Amino acid sequence: MNPFIDVRNLTKAYPAVTGDFSKPILNDLSLQVSRGRTIGLIGPSGSGKSTLLNLLSGLDEPTSGEVWVDGHQVDQLSPNEAAKFRNQTMGFIFQAHHLLPALTAHENVMVPTLAGHGEAGGSVGRDLAYQLLEQVGLKERASHMPSQLSGGEKQRVAVARALINRPKLLLADEPTGALDQGNADHLMDILLRLNEEFRCTMLVVTHSLTQAKRMDEILSFQDGKLNAIDP
Repeated sequence: MNPFIDVRNLTKAYPAVTGDFSKPILNDLSLQVSRGRTIGLIGPSGSGKSTLLNLLSGLDEPTSGEVWVDGHQVDQLSPNEAAKFRNQTMGFIFQAHHLLPALTAHENVMVPTLAGHGEAGGSVGRDLAYQLLEQVGLKERASHMPSQLSGGEKQRVAVARALINRPKLLLADEPTGALDQGNADHLMDILLRLNEEFRCTMLVVTHSLTQAKRMDEILSFQDGKLNAIDP
């Protein structure tokens, strides 16, 4: 069976001031992830963790190598194809919740459905958004504006938003980085429970080895490559 994520000899370097390319941030990196696995990605700032997520999602292009997700070669998709593929296949959670301040929690959860690529539009999307808010413990906060929510609550809205289109892949970039320990543990509890329920693959970038150890596998960035760590 082919892996759900298949990264082949991936290199990413950015242009230097001189016009040449700087030292690659990712250097001939290969990675295979089976469907449904949870992966913790750790490493110092600037080691390539977020860069890998951007390449997997088609938000950035590799200098060389191939990026395959769910049988699609992401690096060969046109910008429109990549946008549609992201919307249908992936959910995103970031350290900053990126909620729209003029929308309620419920409306924020529904935002990914507005692109029209998935099946969660109209009343189906509205009902699913309420269900997801209930699953993250925010049913009674659905009509609240982001300014009326705590930091932990905002991140839980972001989790619900990431799942509204039933993604096969969940990409989380420091999702607990701005939270205290209690809220961080609670958010990770929710992520792992929903990951199992939705049967999606999940990659979590984190500086916390404690949170990374809750994943099926831990991978550490070093010199542009990935090394497995015994959890």
